[in-house]
Amino acid sequence: MKALQDLSNVFQIGVLRAGGTYERSIGEFATTSSAKDVMVQAGALDLMARAGANSGPASQPISPPEAIDSNVSTAGNLIHRVLKANYKHVLREWAIAADKAGQVAPYDCLLDLLPLAKNEPAVRNILGTRGRWLAQLSGITLDGALHPWEVLRNEDPSRLRAALDEEWDTLDWKERQMATALIAASPTSADEPALVRSSVDKRREIRALAVEGLLRLPKSQYALELLRLCNQCLSVDKKLLGSKLIVLPPSVEELPKDLPAARKIAERGERDSALQSVIGNIPVQRLIAELGTSFEQFIKLAKKTEYAGAILDGLKDSLFLQHPDQDHIDQFVQLTEDDKSISPFLRYGINHVSLPIFEHYMTFALPRNEVAACRLVDRNEVFSLKFSKLVYDCAISDATYIQPKDYAPRLDFGILPMIQEPLADYESEIRRHVVIRILELRQQLLQSTKTP
Repeated sequence: MKALQDLSNVFQIGVLRAGGTYERSIGEFATTSSAKDVMVQAGALDLMARAGANSGPASQPISPPEAIDSNVSTAGNLIHRVLKANYKHVLREWAIAADKAGQVAPYDCLLDLLPLAKNEPAVRNILGTRGRWLAQLSGITLDGALHPWEVLRNEDPSRLRAALDEEWDTLDWKERQMATALIAASPTSADEPALVRSSVDKRREIRALAVEGLLRLPKSQYALELLRLCNQCLSVDKKLLGSKLIVLPPSVEELPKDLPAARKIAERGERDSALQSVIGNIPVQRLIAELGTSFEQFIKLAKKTEYAGAILDGLKDSLFLQHPDQDHIDQFVQLTEDDKSISPFLRYGINHVSLPIFEHYMTFALPRNEVAACRLVDRNEVFSLKFSKLVYDCAISDATYIQPKDYAPRLDFGILPMIQEPLADYESEIRRHVVIRILELRQQLLQSTKTP
């Protein structure tokens, strides 16, 4: 039955192209005629139109004039390769560059791009007139309807806050979760009361979202409480002959309620884990400003303490997961080259740092690592060369967590000369070739957006 319906759609296009009408409805025709009859009549009408026949009154042309899309991309073959390999992140990078160059997608790729355009704004922006016409013909809604709360949030956040104040007690937990996620994604100081209300909700997942939002507000009471606790735990004693880091780990009971917990490390005590949680939830820039020292000096002093492991792991949590910061990531990698734990940590956490997550994290709750990854990747930037090399070195020998198609779209092109040497391990060598292929494909696609 689906085949007949598909063919009836072809028949309909044939009728429209010929500029005529058909006395029987398309649905009726599809159910009472054979597939062969549908195909023959659709083809006949189409050929008549191509020959110049017009079997009926004038009607809308079958597609917009080609002249409307004057700057069509010539990267069709490359796009088909990307789609076949399912390199969605590569496709997004090209779409953004093509949009900036004023290009629209190649016509022969449009049908394959339409399903992706529904949830990917970058692809939607380069469909052009013909692509949008095809979407309408196919019944695909490109401009997804926003939830009324999202509309209010975009137009007048104060109205959303007032509406939620009035309705809050009548909302079910999923609605409260959605509202909290919407506010917590990009809060302002005016949102603090709403987030505080959510932070005492009966549902743990709603409280967690609220805390994430409060931690993004540097002057929220929650963030300031955490900072005060950090100042009690860490201080730099500056002496004439050298500085010393004073560490007084907190107890679990001293932690702010529902503070995101540290990654569990075997054989680490409760106080060490609590210290890691405190550091991991404070942006590094703010931490070192409070201590009155440089990032490099802080790491050097931390290594001399008995709590070095907890402090460094807290920094990893903050840099890679909670508050991604590319500049400090590069510095951290350079200053901890002798830290043997960084590679296995990256194999655990690199998924959350390097994978672009394009779905609707603004609306629905995601694990904290994934939300943090969005904050880093949504800048639409590739990683620095130094971090790109670290990612490659960690991932190339172990495909347990991450495949080349997941991280290669974020690698700096400067890494290409560094990875030309063949690898002894067969599986690693295969992955190396895939990384190179993806990098070269990205280069070709970006170059196509610069071609006159």
